[in-house]
Amino acid sequence: MQAGASDREPHASRTRGGSRAGKDAAGAEASIIDEIRLLGARTRAAMAEALLPGEQPHVVIPGSGGSAIVGTGERIIVIKSGVRAGIPLGARAKAFEFESVIGVRLDTETSPAVVAIDAPHKIASCRVYWADTRDDPWKARNAIPVDPAAFGVTLEQVIALRALIDAYRKGHPALSRRPAVPAAREPGAVVTALPVLAERCPSCRSELRPGWRFCPTCGRAADPPGGGA
Repeated sequence: MQAGASDREPHASRTRGGSRAGKDAAGAEASIIDEIRLLGARTRAAMAEALLPGEQPHVVIPGSGGSAIVGTGERIIVIKSGVRAGIPLGARAKAFEFESVIGVRLDTETSPAVVAIDAPHKIASCRVYWADTRDDPWKARNAIPVDPAAFGVTLEQVIALRALIDAYRKGHPALSRRPAVPAAREPGAVVTALPVLAERCPSCRSELRPGWRFCPTCGRAADPPGGGA
């Protein structure tokens, strides 16, 4: 019998030999699997459906009410489920490519506290976008409410997610010229925005950063360097 989407989990990679690096990698994989198992069935099913072929979760931030943020090697996936998210019988996922993300923040001064993905170029594709306390974190496509009792663990996960973005930028020369995602000085710290761009999408006029292959707002393929519109 084939397992359903909610039962699918990433498998820890097997490493020959007893090297410390191999044991650390296996331990990290096991930790991720344990964190995924703690998510609700609908949230896990939505994550499994949202992951691309070969894509694996590296950071999981569980939120309140069946929400979660999952970080992979190239994207952040925000998952919502439940009545307060407006999905009483299901779940939905919204992906944010690292190219479109300018920061990740943990805001502890709001009620409820919120982990938010700052991706202003994605506002047009989000029915509800969380920017401050005037917005609804339960329904926002770029944020999740979090349990105040788990602030310490949540902050560690936010820092790990920022590290994924930093590593991605270092692996992409055009992006690595931008400032790295700064570490939080305190839980409520806000990530500094990246510099304003000179290039714009020929179709919708949204700003494009060097190295982007497509417009994060309308999806139009970016023109090659020196190419015409």
